[in-house]
Amino acid sequence: MILLDTQTLVWYLKGDKKLGPKSTRILVEADVLYFSSLSILEYEIKLSDRSLGGGRNVLRSAIERGLLELVPRGQELETVSDFPTLRNHDPIDRALVLQAAWHNANFFTSDRKLLNLGLAWVHDSQE
Repeated sequence: MILLDTQTLVWYLKGDKKLGPKSTRILVEADVLYFSSLSILEYEIKLSDRSLGGGRNVLRSAIERGLLELVPRGQELETVSDFPTLRNHDPIDRALVLQAAWHNANFFTSDRKLLNLGLAWVHDSQE
């Protein structure tokens, strides 16, 4: 299972070259990719980009490209204490890591703090 963080999702949908060649190959070859519904919220709050027309179009684009939406559940989110080093990090990014951990997913991100956690299942989407 592969879960994309918000920035990686946007890069993937736009075909942005910021998504590295190794990551691009892995994502293109994957049977199924997942995005979190939290990414739609984060996109609307932080990343609104006219070229994708806002969260509604990001959601539509992701679904049209065959990505599956992963909706966070309370059981996943209550494990926030499993990552105490992220205590002061962005809450949505923290929740995305929790979702990835809960689902044993490979998580693709460009967030340096998340990459520096040293978790084998957190991958640099710029590689």
